[in-house]
Amino acid sequence: MKSVRYEIGSFYESEKSLETWFEEDCDKRGRLSAISWFSRINNVFYFESGRSSEMAIIDEIGDYETRHICLVPEYTCDTVIKPFMKRKWDVYYYRLTDNLKPDINDIDEKIRLYNPGVIVTILYYGVDTAIETRKKLQRWRKEKRGILIEDYTQSLALFGNNHKEIDYEMASLRKWFPISGGGIATLKKKPHYFECGNDYVVKQAESQELKYKYLLGAPINKQVILDLHREAERILDERYEPINMDLDSYNVLCTY
Repeated sequence: MKSVRYEIGSFYESEKSLETWFEEDCDKRGRLSAISWFSRINNVFYFESGRSSEMAIIDEIGDYETRHICLVPEYTCDTVIKPFMKRKWDVYYYRLTDNLKPDINDIDEKIRLYNPGVIVTILYYGVDTAIETRKKLQRWRKEKRGILIEDYTQSLALFGNNHKEIDYEMASLRKWFPISGGGIATLKKKPHYFECGNDYVVKQAESQELKYKYLLGAPINKQVILDLHREAERILDERYEPINMDLDSYNVLCTY
C-alpha cells in the first residue's frame, strides 16, 4: 500500500485534472474563479511571472516618463529591482518603520534629493502597510506627475482595492496557486508580449506533476524533482521580458 507523503513549504505540486476537480464537488461550478475575480478590475493582463508583469509596466511607463529614477522600499526582493536596472533606471531605497510601513519623511527627503519618476510600495504579509503613504503621495502624483506602482505579491487579496489612488498594480501568482507560471498587472493599454520558448514552463510543469505523484506515494527519487525545479528556476532567473502566461496555468485559474 502506498503511503501518502506531506510537505511543508517548497513549491506547489500540480493540481488535479479539472474534470476530477469538478466531479468531487459539483457545487464548485457556481463559485467565482480566480480569473473571474481578477477580471473585475479594468485593464488586467496576465504574464509568466511577477517580474515579467513588472517589466510590462516599466516598458509602458518608458513610453512617456523621462525621469528614469525609482524609489523602492529597503526590504525588497531583487526580482523587483532588476527589471528597473535592466531598463537602465536609477534605483534608490527609502526606509520603512518597524511595522513595515513606508517612512513618509524619508520618502519626502528622497523625492527632494532624486526627483523620482516612480515610487514602488509593497504591501507586506497581507496587511495594507501603504494605506497612509498612498494618500500622502497624491500631491506628488499630481504636481510632479509621479507614478505610483504597488506590489501585491504578499497581499494578493487586496489586489484591485486601491486602483484610484495608484497608477499600476502587479503581483506574482505563482506564489499563491498551483500553476507553472503566473503574474498579473494592470496597464493602460495592451502590452507587447515578448515571444519566448516554453522551456521554463515545461520543466516546471514536469517537476510539479512528479511531485504530485511523489506525494501520493509513487516511488520517485525526490532529488529528480528538486533538480527539475531548480533548472526551471534557473531559466526564469534569466528572463525579465513581458511574456504571456501559458495556457495550462490560465486554465487552472479559470476554475480554481
